[in-house]
Amino acid sequence: MPIGARVLALSKDRENLRRKRIGWFLLAAACGWWLAMVSGAVGQDPAFKVMPVNPDFDTRPSTEEGRDRRLEQERKQRYSERMRLVNEVLAGRASLDENRAAFDQWFQEVAFPMMAQATDAELSTISESREQLFKQINAAADPAAVTHLVRDLAFPTFRDIAQEDYHPAARVNAVAIVSRLDIRPGKQREVAPEPLPEALPLLLQWYQDGTLPEYVRVSSLYGIERHCAIDGQRTDGRWDEALRLQVFAALLPALGAAPEGRSAEVDYWSKRLACRALGGQRESGNNGEVATAIKGVVLDGTLPAMVRCEAAIAYGKMRFADPAQAQARDVAIEVAKLAAEAARDELDYVTAQEADLKWVESFRTFAGSSSGMMGSGGMMGSGGMMGPSGAGGPGMPSSAGGGGGSASLPGGGPGAPGGPAGMGPSGMGPSGMGSGGMGSSFGFSGPRGAVQESTRLPVWRFRLSQRRLMTVAYYLQNAMKPEGAPNGGLLALGASAPEVAEIGKALDALMKAAEVGADKKDELDLNETLKTYRTGVASAADAIEKLIPAEAAPEGTDPASGEAAPTGTDVFDM
Repeated sequence: MPIGARVLALSKDRENLRRKRIGWFLLAAACGWWLAMVSGAVGQDPAFKVMPVNPDFDTRPSTEEGRDRRLEQERKQRYSERMRLVNEVLAGRASLDENRAAFDQWFQEVAFPMMAQATDAELSTISESREQLFKQINAAADPAAVTHLVRDLAFPTFRDIAQEDYHPAARVNAVAIVSRLDIRPGKQREVAPEPLPEALPLLLQWYQDGTLPEYVRVSSLYGIERHCAIDGQRTDGRWDEALRLQVFAALLPALGAAPEGRSAEVDYWSKRLACRALGGQRESGNNGEVATAIKGVVLDGTLPAMVRCEAAIAYGKMRFADPAQAQARDVAIEVAKLAAEAARDELDYVTAQEADLKWVESFRTFAGSSSGMMGSGGMMGSGGMMGPSGAGGPGMPSSAGGGGGSASLPGGGPGAPGGPAGMGPSGMGPSGMGSGGMGSSFGFSGPRGAVQESTRLPVWRFRLSQRRLMTVAYYLQNAMKPEGAPNGGLLALGASAPEVAEIGKALDALMKAAEVGADKKDELDLNETLKTYRTGVASAADAIEKLIPAEAAPEGTDPASGEAAPTGTDVFDM
């Protein structure tokens, strides 16, 4: 049952939600899955491999008693001197040939091994070590030193770490490094990066290797996506057809049914990343097989909204030899359906949250009026009411999902709906004395019958709804016209279909309605903002739904009114 429906049920409001919830695919949920997977791996076999660090340069803190502080100081000095020499070589101020042994020793026996340890303390710095490596590579001025470091030292070392029995965090880090290795680092707005050619075949191999852990396989998709995006932006020197077909053969199965044993979360992430990679290539494939597969994801109503949004963006990037084959109208109509569902869903969410607060307020009012009886001549009043077990204060969240980003650029994934009112301990109100009892057992005090105003929606719940809707609208706007692209997108592919242009305008109107008050913080007038939000979003949803042909409307929906029969289930209720 959708979260809004659960809240309405608690408030005894029997009105059915008009639409089933969109299956929010949460980054927080993915992180939870990732940590659970890694924790599970740790629990199964704690004896992970580690790469020894050269003791002459080992500056890790020691807690041993009687340690030689003079020796530790000497190690730190050697460490600093060697790092300085390595940076001099990379900068071209020292000869690689003359210092090759010292250069290689530093990375093979110090820098790289520090990213192949297994304790929490050492793993906590692994991302800093990775970024330090790329900072050195990107700042290097000697191409020969960069090529030697990337191809001869880093690639084979992290290839082995990713494939062997090192700690899961070290293996994921190794995949990330292999994914980013460039023999020519990119310079913003000046020079495009030149990825290490040997990396892509290895990443494809990892993704297709069913014997590797899922965290290694999914991590490799990030690298494949990066390689595809860089190649797709080139005007010359692109991959040959054989390599492109190899990429398609690896990624297209990810858009179909999930392999046996793969969890829903892993499958959804795989689909999202595969769509990004294929969209980055911008190729519809032989006989349009890539475009057909991506369109299938867009039209698959069983998938979470963000997976389908990602597929819509990828479809808008496709190049077609014959624009008539693009079928942009069909995809744009599906985009409209997603936008309308997201808008209606958020309106339902806000209504449900307000209904929940009213439900809590009704208990508070009842408890306040019954908290104590009027005493007579000093007689003991009746005892305070026993609070219902678990009832807590109004509007305390059970768990808020990860929100999006700023108003100008929402985050990568929408947040989770907050739960109903927070749960707190039960309790007994104190006995009434003389002229009436004290407050109720809900944690609110005051004279008999006093009611504290609490039906106003908390700002954070409104912001949560707003960020989710802005995120979906932002993704779908990118499907209509990819951000930063001079042309392309569904608007260009479907230029001959007037409905496509109208859907694009309606999406812009929805985003404008969703952004109301996004630039305000302390001075936000929630009552007025929420009123404007509701009116604007409902109006935009009405306009979008009118653009959805009857044959494309969801089953059980009246296209004219946008009303849908309740289903009682979610696609992916987080």
